[in-house]
Amino acid sequence: MEFRVLGPLEVEVHGGLLPLGGVKQRILLAALLLEANRVVSAERLLGALWPEGPPPGGSKALQMHVSQLRKTLEQAVPGGSGRELIATRPPGYLIALERDELDLSVFERLVNEARSGAAIDTAAAWRRALGQWRGPPLADLYAEPFARAEIARLESMRLDALEELFESELACGRHHDLVAELEGLAAEHPLRERLRGQLMLVLYRSGRQAQALEVYQDTRRHLVEELGIEPGRPLQDLERAVLQHDPALDLSAATPVAPASVEAQSQPVEPGRQRPERKLATVLFADLVGSTELGEQHDPERTRALLERFYDAMAAEIAASGGTTEKFVGDAIMAAFGAPVALEDHATRALHAAVAMRARLEEQFGAKLALRVGVCTGEVVVGPAREGSSFVTGDSVNVAARLEQLAEPGEILVGERTAAAVRGIFELSELMAVDVRGKRGRVRCARLLGPLAAQQPRGAPMLRRTFVGRAAELELLRATYLRAVQEEGAHLVTILGEAGVGKTSLVGALAEAVSRESPPPRWRSGRCAAYGRGLTFRPLGEILKEYLGILDSDPPTAVRQSLGGRDILGLTLDIDVAQDLAPIVARERLHDAWVELFEEMAASEPVVILVEDLHWANEELLDLLERILAEVRASLLLVATARPELLDRRPGWGGGRRNAITLALEPLSREESARLLGGLVDAPVPARLRRLLLERAEGNPFFLEELLATLIDRGDLERRGDEWSVREPTADLAAPDSVQAVLAARIDLLPPGAKAALQAAAVIGRTFWAGPVRELLGGEEVDFRGLE
Repeated sequence: MEFRVLGPLEVEVHGGLLPLGGVKQRILLAALLLEANRVVSAERLLGALWPEGPPPGGSKALQMHVSQLRKTLEQAVPGGSGRELIATRPPGYLIALERDELDLSVFERLVNEARSGAAIDTAAAWRRALGQWRGPPLADLYAEPFARAEIARLESMRLDALEELFESELACGRHHDLVAELEGLAAEHPLRERLRGQLMLVLYRSGRQAQALEVYQDTRRHLVEELGIEPGRPLQDLERAVLQHDPALDLSAATPVAPASVEAQSQPVEPGRQRPERKLATVLFADLVGSTELGEQHDPERTRALLERFYDAMAAEIAASGGTTEKFVGDAIMAAFGAPVALEDHATRALHAAVAMRARLEEQFGAKLALRVGVCTGEVVVGPAREGSSFVTGDSVNVAARLEQLAEPGEILVGERTAAAVRGIFELSELMAVDVRGKRGRVRCARLLGPLAAQQPRGAPMLRRTFVGRAAELELLRATYLRAVQEEGAHLVTILGEAGVGKTSLVGALAEAVSRESPPPRWRSGRCAAYGRGLTFRPLGEILKEYLGILDSDPPTAVRQSLGGRDILGLTLDIDVAQDLAPIVARERLHDAWVELFEEMAASEPVVILVEDLHWANEELLDLLERILAEVRASLLLVATARPELLDRRPGWGGGRRNAITLALEPLSREESARLLGGLVDAPVPARLRRLLLERAEGNPFFLEELLATLIDRGDLERRGDEWSVREPTADLAAPDSVQAVLAARIDLLPPGAKAALQAAAVIGRTFWAGPVRELLGGEEVDFRGLE
């Protein structure tokens, strides 16, 4: 039996939720659980049940409620547990729980473990503790007077733990991952100086000094106006350090930058042991056109102020897309995507940043100034920056700078490898060859025309995609849909798998299968994003806009009209409709509104809701989806696709409910991969090439498609009408950029020691021994568990 107060009050027995009685019984249970294994006086319980004073015979009524609650709990255990759960002890009652039966007790135990410093990865320890939270504490009792002080106490405990987590994350260099979450929490809690200071630090480290200083001024205003006090010394010192660009604020070069979902299994590499790394990355150069004339028209101080605004705005857009601002030279900017930490979609992020930078400049300065941008993808070497130099070097840095110089004002030129990487995501001109100073041959590039309205499937468009294998998984998905229809209740299926393993293909096969069922469902879908703005509820925002016919160009007044009196749903679209509501009340109303909306959607026909890339989801979205799963009473199937790291961050995802299942997709077998190859290319493939393709793909459908796309680009695979012409490749079949990026991002998820071991092992080959790896690493001891 599990009792939960860190969210709506729940009791779970053998995987199912126990129906609790009316509000009095819930209040009584909550009051006892908050003092688990301690006596709660009858007087205190009477005050909780009847805050305005107990009725005549209140003691008898209390005894009756206790008796009913005791009976409800004891009957929930088949055959009885032999335990006295609720005991009468003068001067009142206590609930007797065993270790870890109450989520609050588990949370407190995990907090103590995290504070002890015994964990190898402190951030992971704090995440485990915070994983006990399902939403606002006692969310279903927030209006009850007895609960208000307890809710405030529990919320304070959660915020304390979050601040400790952020401290650990900052120490590991994960500031880019924290910006959105800290901005939201700091807005909710403007008087928490430590939280506000952490937001200032992540903004500063993300190249957003001006915004960091704005946070300080906003915090000071709140403290002075509401409490009549100045910020404390630590926050004042932080402001001074930001103003002075104090090097102490920068991340130490010795600090390992590891993704939040990974527990470190080895000690960080010492400063002197850091080695330059070769990475596939995308480099962006941008130059301000018109700044010379601007300088002639204004005095130097005015010009400097305008340029500072420009720098802050451009650095903010780069950081929002996950890039690193390398340096400012005059009115030019250099940024890197995929360095120092690998990103599988570095080229896409760079172009999103370029488009956003151009729009932001026009928004701030109008037609007076323009931006020209050059973007190039290629191998770079990443290492510690020397004074006056970059931390990334390579030919792609030079080419990006030259493309920027060739671009017209307002134009974005992208190199050939960048163009290939964003195929199906952005609209580009035809490739053209240009002369570039310092290069012997001509460089092929394209003009960026803009993002495509709808993202196209990955890979070469002429390949005929077929669904191979996964028959058992597909049948389980279909059966779950039918069960949701028959039971008229929400069901959840989470499809886990590495990038490219076939999650999207399985969802497509499910859509085709259920379209033949009676009745067929209505599909609605949304996708989580790893970067950008408005991330918290983005997939639900996409679903809401589709359902209500809301356009991105609609002004807030038109959106409110479309919401039809359900204004609280505007929070999903980043519209501030909860100005006068306490955050906990706003969240509760938003959750209620979404439960009602999904029941409305599914009132006349079954509905399938697809949420893709759930591993990028904010905790708020995960909480809301679990609430929908628990409360919607209609034929609704929630389908989520995610990478395995979702469970690292949220081990209890789905809550062990009978209406929730998780499928883990493994790579295709060699036989299935061969069938997939035969479906993609309806032509005989030379035996040597066939063997090479299957070996390199390793059962990953996306890898196989990208390898074939490389052959098409090189002319080794050509379609003529309805037939394919296949020849032995004239050059070695190296991993395409898209595959390299995925693998590099996965490698960067490893702890520093394991990553160094893998890089050393790669020099030896696919089969290696511990001894030679240690020799390559200078004799240091290596923990190979991170490579398993």
